[in-house]
Amino acid sequence: MALSAWIELSCSSQNVTGNYSSVYVKFMAKTTNNTHNDNNKSGYIKVNGSHYTSFTHKLPKSSTTILWSGTIQVNHNSNGAGSVSVSGGYEASVGGYSTITASNSLTLPTIPRVSDLSVNKSSVPADESTTVIATATKKSSSFTDTITVSLGSYSKAVTSGTAFTIPKTWINAISGTSATADVTVTTKSGNTVIGTNTAKLTVNVPDTIVPAV
Repeated sequence: MALSAWIELSCSSQNVTGNYSSVYVKFMAKTTNNTHNDNNKSGYIKVNGSHYTSFTHKLPKSSTTILWSGTIQVNHNSNGAGSVSVSGGYEASVGGYSTITASNSLTLPTIPRVSDLSVNKSSVPADESTTVIATATKKSSSFTDTITVSLGSYSKAVTSGTAFTIPKTWINAISGTSATADVTVTTKSGNTVIGTNTAKLTVNVPDTIVPAV
């Protein structure tokens, strides 16, 4: 009798808030010829090297059989990246086989975590009157965002979607006629920081201050 086994993995769904994927697992076996196992035999499933579950199943003759199937939850890293490795074994006890094993791994789609950030202008003068808007787009309604604008030792918190200006005092952080400020959104889930996303904003010395040559 010929006997083979393999594991199939597929990502069935993802949970952005919980930062995990649901992965469907099938532990398959195929027999040829007429030898078969009339009795239930034991098997196991391991996830990332750790025992996940045990099972019993028959091994029919001349057929392809699902020895075990089920959905497992795979937690992703804090940056949203994730992968899983699944292995299985089955006590065949037929055709000269004792235990057959199989394994497979799957790189999961990265779960978007940090909010997207956009700034409606690429440059603005430090004149306390010209407005600019930074907008953070959440990946989950349960997340919270904090947006800050910083230049040198100066910084200020701004509200997503609300216009703000650059104070005149920030000119002191500019060497020459312009400098690059960082607009940064920090995304949290509860008290846990998920990560940050940064956009650049050029801050110019106002024309009224730059001396004429």
